[in-house]
Formats: sequence, C-alpha cells, structure tokens
Amino acid sequence: MSTKSLFLLFTIHLLLLFGQASFSQARYNDAVIIFKNYSPVEKEHMGEPRFYTNIPEILYWDHQKGDEISPSGTQDTVNITMQDPVILLRHRYNVSGYCDFLFAAGDSIIINYINGFPFPEVINRPCPESEFKVDWEIKQRFIKGKFDPVTLYQRAETFRKGQDVELFRKKTSAQIKAFLKNQGSLVDSLYGLKKISDMAYSFHKERIAFQNYSLELNEGSLTKNQAITLIRKENPAIYPERYLNEFIDQYVQKYIFKSFVSKAPRADYQKILSDTAFTVTQKNRLLGRLTRQIIAVSSNTDAIGHFEKFKNDIQDPLLTERIFNQYKNKLSIKDTDYELLSFNDLQPVRYENLVKKNKYTYIDFWASWCAPCIAEMPSSKKLIARYSGKEIGFIYISIDGDKDKWEKLVHKLDLGPQRNFLIADNKTSRLLDFFSIKQIPRYILVNYEGKIIHSDAARPSDPELSKILDLLVN
Repeated sequence: MSTKSLFLLFTIHLLLLFGQASFSQARYNDAVIIFKNYSPVEKEHMGEPRFYTNIPEILYWDHQKGDEISPSGTQDTVNITMQDPVILLRHRYNVSGYCDFLFAAGDSIIINYINGFPFPEVINRPCPESEFKVDWEIKQRFIKGKFDPVTLYQRAETFRKGQDVELFRKKTSAQIKAFLKNQGSLVDSLYGLKKISDMAYSFHKERIAFQNYSLELNEGSLTKNQAITLIRKENPAIYPERYLNEFIDQYVQKYIFKSFVSKAPRADYQKILSDTAFTVTQKNRLLGRLTRQIIAVSSNTDAIGHFEKFKNDIQDPLLTERIFNQYKNKLSIKDTDYELLSFNDLQPVRYENLVKKNKYTYIDFWASWCAPCIAEMPSSKKLIARYSGKEIGFIYISIDGDKDKWEKLVHKLDLGPQRNFLIADNKTSRLLDFFSIKQIPRYILVNYEGKIIHSDAARPSDPELSKILDLLVN
C-alpha cells in the first residue's frame, strides 16, 4: 500500500474516531499521559565500553516542536498541549535503546513498565494488539545484549577505542542491513495480521527506510543528488517525520557543517538560508538550530541582532516564540541596559564585562542603609581572601539613592573600590528587573557568560556557600 493511501486511510480513521471534535479549530485536543511505576533510566553504561548519554529519557515531537518530559516520582500525570493531530513520543529504556510511540490528539494514555520497558495503553479508544509493542518485539527478537547494530555503528570509536574503526563499521554495516531487513519483515507480518494500524505501519516502514538511507549516505553509496531527492520528496504523513529530520541532519553534517556540529554557525546559517535542497519547514528547523547555537555564544546585543534577522528570514511565529522563550533573559535586555556606575569615577560599566573577568562571580546586592547587608561584610571579606586566585570574583552592587553615603561606607568597610558599583537609576534599572531584586541583601552566583547558576545563593556567613564554591573551583 502506498504512503498516500495509508495517509488517506488514517485521516478517515481519525475523523471517524474524533468526529465530535472540531478539526477546523486552531488547536487540537491535548493528550494526557499517566506514568505508573516509573523509575529513571540509566544515563551511563558502567561496563565496557563505558560511556554516557545526554539524550533525555522521554521526548515528544509534533510538526512544530520537540519537548522533554520529566515525570515526578513513580506516579505522575503529564498534559501535552498539541498543535497537530499526532505526536511522536520517544522513550529510552536503557542507556542507548529507545522506542517510539504515536499518539493521537485527545488520547488518554497509561504507561506501565515491565523490567524498565515502557508499555503504553490508550484508554479512550480501541487500538490494535501490537500498536505500541513494535519496538519491544524488535528488542526481544533481534537485539542480543544491550546494544543494537545501529548503536554499535554510530559509536564505533567508543567500542573500538580508535582501533580498526573502519573495519568494524564495515562488519557492523552488514549487521545493520540484516537487522533492518528483519524489522521490515516483522512490521509487514504485524500489519498483515492487523496487529498494528495503518499509521503505525507507515511510520515504522519509513523509519526503517531512512535508517537504511542514513547508512548508505554515510558509506557513500547514496549520492548527494539522491539524498536531496529524498529530502524534498512529497510526503503526506500526518505524524512527525523524525527519521526524515535525522537523515537531513546527517546530510547537513556531511555536506555543510563537515562535522557533527557547526564550527562556524553564522557562516553555516547563511549557507542553509540560500540552499535550495530543503523545503521551507526543513530550512526553518535548521536555521532555528543554528540560531540557538549563535545566541548561546553571543553577547546580548549580538544575540538580539541575530534573532531579529532570524525572525525576518523565516516568518514562523511559533518557532520564533519558542526560541525567544528559551533565551528570554538574553533576548530581552541589551548589554547597554546593564549599566552600572564604577566607584572611582562613576563611569558607566557593563555588567556583562564585569562577569567576564572570572569563571564565576558572586554578586552581592546591598545598600548603605541595609543593616543585614552590612552585617555580612566581614564574612564576605574572608571569602574574598579564601578564594583569591581561584577564578571566583566578588562584586558589590548597591541600590543606594545617596551616592555620598555609599562611597563613605565602602571606604569605611574597606570593601575595595574595584569591586563596588552603583545602580545608575534603581527606579528604571533593567538589571534589577532581570534578577528580580525585590529585597536585599540578595546574593547571586553567575558564570563568565552571565548565566545564572544560583539565583538566590547563600549568604557569605552561611557555611553552605563555601561548600558550593569549593565544588566549583575543585
């Protein structure tokens, strides 16, 4: 059966199933997931070879976004706001293995666990017997041990520790082809027995196809032009095409980045912007990925400038809103908004430039009229001496309205003029808004990029502060 036919069948199925819902509305019904007997999955393989994964345990995607789910405790209920009629949920079951599930708008799902493996059940509509067991069947039948052939291939350097990597990949390549062929036969069998739906069948067949394409792209048997044809193909799939996106990512790494991640994100941004290989949606996703990388390493002013360009380039309000919310602090306040006055000459000073001087900076917001603030100063001076030369800076930012009183007390307390700064105007200060300074004393720990490590750090006299600082410098 063709992909287009499968799409039409599934669309009719959805309309019959959710006929009372209005599909003309801008948003679909949310999905509710109940986690039962949940326990976190390992992130590190302690055997040989030893490695760590930074892949979140549970992720979901629709066509517009991807988000992480973090259940609280062994029992938890999570509500997913859906923009599309179907989401893809990916759930790791060990350090490298994961399974994919497709859920429809309005689904109520219970996920139970057997030996750490997730088994979803949709309770508001009937589903075929093996709808959510395809990956479990694959694991039981074709994966011997902890690692499947795809993981072995992708982590060849880890498994071979630099020895015979290419030979190892060639051997593993044959295993992957057999592994994927077996999966295809299994999926065909389950579908023939009516144990999975049209949508699940279409999804798993496409997954297997693109994993094969990825292998061929890596080995060079799939040409660049063939890859572009696959990328630009018309696909009416109603589910998120995660494996197509992963194939696109591999194409970009090979032909544009020429490495796993972009080493020149601004230049690569322009290359992708002018590239004709991608559809509009695909290009927007790639530009969004590079924009996140650019914002993360840029000053606030440069980040804001690039973000404005990005908004004009893609014309995608949903994507720009998500990126803005992710980097809201950095994109809301320009560097020039962080103006402070230096102690010695009352010249404007940028907060950003102050925190760049050390790996970490402990900021003390205070005032000359604040008795609790002043009481902490002897302990603060001891900390300065203790961590001298250890890449931890200490600065004092006063919200005093009376400059003369501030200057006199700084001299009296011997706090060091080079560490003291005055808010230029505490009634309009964006810096105070940024840190949500409502009362003093207030202590904040940041890194050299200005990223907040602790928004309400312990006071200088609290022994807990020394424990935290010791961890940072050791």
